[in-house]
Amino acid sequence: MPDGLRIHWVGEREIKTCYGATCKTILTKIKDWASPNLANGQAQIFWLSGPTGSGKSTIVKTIATWADQKGLLGYCRFCDREHRTNSSKPSYLIPYIAYRISMIDPSLATSVTKALVEVGALYQGIAVPFQAQNPVVNSMDLMHGHSNLRKPTLIVIDALDECDDPASAQMIISFLSKLAMFNRRIRIFISSRPEQHIQAAFDEVVEPCPSTVIRCALEEFVEASDIEEYLREEFKKLSEPNRPNEDDINLLVAKCGRLFVYASTASRFILEGRAPESITERLKIILGTDVGKAPKDSPNKQLDNLYLCLLKKAIGNDSSKSITRLRMVLGAMSLTHEPQTVDCMAKMLDEDEEYLKNMVKSSGATNIIAYNDSFGLFPNFPHVSLPELLTDAERCVDEMFLIDASCLETYLFRRSLNIIIDGLAATSREVNKGFRDAMRYACQHWARHLEKALHKDAEAAETLCRFVQHCLLIWLVVAKEIHPESNVDDLYLAMETARKWAVCDNKALK
Repeated sequence: MPDGLRIHWVGEREIKTCYGATCKTILTKIKDWASPNLANGQAQIFWLSGPTGSGKSTIVKTIATWADQKGLLGYCRFCDREHRTNSSKPSYLIPYIAYRISMIDPSLATSVTKALVEVGALYQGIAVPFQAQNPVVNSMDLMHGHSNLRKPTLIVIDALDECDDPASAQMIISFLSKLAMFNRRIRIFISSRPEQHIQAAFDEVVEPCPSTVIRCALEEFVEASDIEEYLREEFKKLSEPNRPNEDDINLLVAKCGRLFVYASTASRFILEGRAPESITERLKIILGTDVGKAPKDSPNKQLDNLYLCLLKKAIGNDSSKSITRLRMVLGAMSLTHEPQTVDCMAKMLDEDEEYLKNMVKSSGATNIIAYNDSFGLFPNFPHVSLPELLTDAERCVDEMFLIDASCLETYLFRRSLNIIIDGLAATSREVNKGFRDAMRYACQHWARHLEKALHKDAEAAETLCRFVQHCLLIWLVVAKEIHPESNVDDLYLAMETARKWAVCDNKALK
């Protein structure tokens, strides 16, 4: 286990702390709860819930930074839905937390280290399913009555809803509640969307002891004044003659509702958009965004229509063929599992590199995608709410931008295997240099695309047959060589995914 495990951010999306005095009420509430003078009987778990874009991660980042400065932070994990890593899974996250607690409390070091060695999860890089009788979980039982943890310690988990499946989130909640129960000095701060399986897991925790968990819905604490202060701070970046007037600011605040992501997307377009329009004209585009077409019961209808407005602005008068290509690129950005170079994305989509670069410039003009060319990586989405919109038929009311996720997953699976097949010499393990980035991605993630691919797809079945017959053994070796972080467990799970897909309505592979 490496040192320096106190704060982790997984993924590309930049998370900032709160502006000035914004969100003061909820921040004060959390800080008071997490402060050293926790009274007996007070809840040790704080669950902050809220819809996408309400500012949960910003709140969490602010609290984690504050706790670190105060010497209260024991461990913090930020996750990203677009780029999940093993460390976000219970089989990795639980040992990380156990290890961190043992570093703070030396009295637990022996039992936790023994358990970690026993499961081999950290030293061998192998993920082991965590059952009720898992050695790492059991080792934490020793905390009860034996822990020498003398200072308040805050454990922070952001975006618990990012877990691969509901059972994983429930397992983490169960473990963390048990951890808090063993020592009064431990506090657990968790954020997530208010999804049913997470609510059910917390219900189970509080059933024997109702005072165990504090539940806060963030939208109840976000005020129009918070959104207004954020926007005013952003507009200070403009010269005074170009700043919106009071009426325009009030209109913009009303459009934002309680979603900080709306405010940040709108202000970024107004301030940084590279479209030919002036700042004043870009402000009019935002203020003129129609919010009446989205479903009335959608909590994100204003944000969805803002995204669709900016997407239409990005394509201008492009042909239907160009729009289809753009939709394919946006879909790949939504469904691929890690940052990619432009070269890698071009090979994954069998697309022209120059077209991709021009598409980036066009879309970048409206700032609907975030591009940092200092690392040579393909751009990503500034917020998860945009790819969620594009892949949700109920939310994306403009079919021009709706992505058929299953079809695209099938295509990305086929491309991944074709890249592996084409990138390997017939009798050699030497990887073609031009395919190296794409090979690295394809070797690691082809099974994740297959898992969500369409069944009864003849071309996918034929591609999988060719791969199994001619490249499977070579892939096992090459995957380890070009991606040293991969482990035996990952490779086994990939083959198991292929087996399950093959026997499910795919007679060609039975």
